[in-house]
Amino acid sequence: IESICDYIWNDYVTHNNRCTLTRFSITQTSEYQQCITMFGDKWQEIVHDHIIRMLSAIKSFDSPKYVVKGDRIGYRQAGHDICFRTHYGYKTMWVYYFEHHVNNVISASSLNSQIAIQVTCGEFSYAEIPKRFDVIMGVTGTLRQLSKFERDAMDKEYGLKVHTYMPSLFGPNKNKFSPQHDVQLSSADRFHEDLKNEIIKRLNDHASPRCVFVFFENSAKLSSFYECEEFQAFQQQTRIVTEKLAFKEKEAEITRASQSNRITLLTKSFGRGTDFKVMDSLVRNNGGPHVIQTFVSLEKSEEIQIKGRTARQGGDGSYSIVLTGDQLVDIGIQKSEAAQALQNGNLYATIDKKRNEQFEEEYKRITARVRRSERSHQKSIRFLEALQQSDLDQIKNALCSLNQS
Repeated sequence: IESICDYIWNDYVTHNNRCTLTRFSITQTSEYQQCITMFGDKWQEIVHDHIIRMLSAIKSFDSPKYVVKGDRIGYRQAGHDICFRTHYGYKTMWVYYFEHHVNNVISASSLNSQIAIQVTCGEFSYAEIPKRFDVIMGVTGTLRQLSKFERDAMDKEYGLKVHTYMPSLFGPNKNKFSPQHDVQLSSADRFHEDLKNEIIKRLNDHASPRCVFVFFENSAKLSSFYECEEFQAFQQQTRIVTEKLAFKEKEAEITRASQSNRITLLTKSFGRGTDFKVMDSLVRNNGGPHVIQTFVSLEKSEEIQIKGRTARQGGDGSYSIVLTGDQLVDIGIQKSEAAQALQNGNLYATIDKKRNEQFEEEYKRITARVRRSERSHQKSIRFLEALQQSDLDQIKNALCSLNQS
């Protein structure tokens, strides 16, 4: 395997970073013949297919953009964090070749760990797995907020026809939020100043300071605010919680977040399921924690979850939203329309209507992806069944089906 990979790489380098090998010419090389022969007749089809994939991948391995750190290759995710577990097949292998042979920043041992025939053994769909369960039960605090499309999926795809609504053990929710007064619209150049002012106002709007949780769409936007000039005076009383923290660090920061006079900046993933226990009596007796959301949730259920990080278990709390006109343009609300809606006191209702329309379109795209992944899922199930039956012919057929270009 290493010999055929080295041969393809040398061809690429020899011809000024251009691969001249074709589907036919590669089969005429001794390296190809040795590699094919090593695996025997039964697996030649799969090995051949993957060698062709290598030829295709070497033509564009520099995309998507990657980062070299700690003798590893990582890729930036949607939240701008770097993930070293993400792998783009043979593209990533060629990145290791390039950074080892050209830039000398990847070690030989790290490169060698990536040289392999990357046989796909299964692609399972999370949407399909529950259909094999004997029983499906669930508990959620956002059942009433599900869209028509989500309800239809629960009913028709998974047979969830019985819904039971139960009141809270702690009585009516005390979360204070006024759609007319607690949604603030800012401009891009004033956003940091306006957000800082909202934080300080909410921190000190009772007899004693309470605490404020600010949720951002991703860590890049969080860092941009934390490091801005407008917020420098408040950095000392501020903590940051992102996915980068180790588990124990996250737990410690979440525990400290509900202390009086504390500001905590978090990425949106912590808006679901994170339990902020309010042990500080100053916070409990002065309005509870205040939550600020700085982005538009396309799914109403996500917003409900973020809002629900305060006023928990019968306690007090409040919630507000600070957005820019540009964020609203992204969901189809023009700045003039947003300004007029704000003046009329119905900006939140306008956002709610538009995001429901956006979600409807996004749900159609999600459904199409689910249907495509269903085919791979069924192929993977057949492979598992063949393994369980020790049927070598069916195992080979299933693997060949999963690995077709």
